[in-house]
Amino acid sequence: HLVVKYSYIYIYNFLVLSKASGFVVPSSSQCVDGTYKHDGRDCCLCAAGLYLVEHCTKTLEYGKCEACKVDTYSSEPTSQMSCEPCRSCSQPNDNLEEDEPCTPARNRKCRCRKDHYCSSKLEICRLCNPCSICEPEGIKVACTANNDTVCNERAPGIVLNFVVIIFRFFSEVELYPHLPDIAAIIGWKDMKDIAIASGIREVTIENVQLNHQNDHEEQTQELLNHFRQMHSQEAAKKLIELLKTKGKNDKAVRVESLLLALAARASGCLQDVPSLEVKTLKLHECY
Repeated sequence: HLVVKYSYIYIYNFLVLSKASGFVVPSSSQCVDGTYKHDGRDCCLCAAGLYLVEHCTKTLEYGKCEACKVDTYSSEPTSQMSCEPCRSCSQPNDNLEEDEPCTPARNRKCRCRKDHYCSSKLEICRLCNPCSICEPEGIKVACTANNDTVCNERAPGIVLNFVVIIFRFFSEVELYPHLPDIAAIIGWKDMKDIAIASGIREVTIENVQLNHQNDHEEQTQELLNHFRQMHSQEAAKKLIELLKTKGKNDKAVRVESLLLALAARASGCLQDVPSLEVKTLKLHECY
């Protein structure tokens, strides 16, 4: 990536110097990365790792491009006048660490910290959970970057009692570690309706939208986190109730099943179920 980046910069500098010296590059090779329209002219795009400072003054020429500043990047040729902020791997409680550093032409890559795993099926993991500790039954399959620890089966009496507890107190499941999965079920539009119905202020919702412009996934997660903080231990129960009140019974069932499956898996009851989102929990599997 660094070689490609510096090659682009070299080509750009060569073109600028050539123009200054009176040497004209044939039009077919002037704009290495393509063009964009500005004031009726076809201007050359700035290369990856750069951003636009000034537009071109003649067709098929470069304007002024500069390298992305620290902790920002541009991974594609661009006509944008700023670079994108690099992803953070140090948000509190996300349990992430840096895997690959941010460069002017590439976003930062994160990975789960040691003894943590990512439960989300999304390509980019935004939140890692602590690996389960198997005591006293012992480990059947060790925790990996994308899968929790699988514990050996517990004694039937212990599992049965825990299942009763799951179904009685599932509403007390902590939502924070599972915000990405729950937000993916609800979606931005319904999450916004639920937030309004629960008393979250309009200005808070607007700030969430401004914080993550054009990114409904991040907007939904942040707004869901505001909802979680507002309702504390009753958040899961309240969320399901509001979904049903709004006529979103299918989503209510999916969220409820997800939380039940998480609680059951924590007990070792459903440790072999491949997906966290279980639509129908069969109690005899936990006996």
